[in-house]
Amino acid sequence: MNEEQASEASRLLLALARRNARVYAAHPDARAIIVTGSAAEGVSDFSSDLDMILYYARLPSEDELLAACQQNEGKGRHLLGRAGDEEVMDAYAVNGVECQCAHTTIAFATSYLYWLL
Repeated sequence: MNEEQASEASRLLLALARRNARVYAAHPDARAIIVTGSAAEGVSDFSSDLDMILYYARLPSEDELLAACQQNEGKGRHLLGRAGDEEVMDAYAVNGVECQCAHTTIAFATSYLYWLL
């Protein structure tokens, strides 16, 4: 997607993603961060959420994830589903935007991809 062709809402979500990603990228085990969903496709509207997948060598602790949420000025953090040893999903609001983050290890993501193939 060419960001210049994205909707105004998508451009705003991508700016928020960059801001949030800086906090997560500072974690010593962070390896990659991608934006998915309507923001990545450039078709968001002003009621869209922000979806990110974050890959790590070692999954951050609950305390580290809570601290990242706080640094991102997130409110109302909650888990989406059950946390596992190699993946956890959380969500929180930043300035009224729901930010959904899937945190996973590279090893888990790789094993899942092999399973799919």
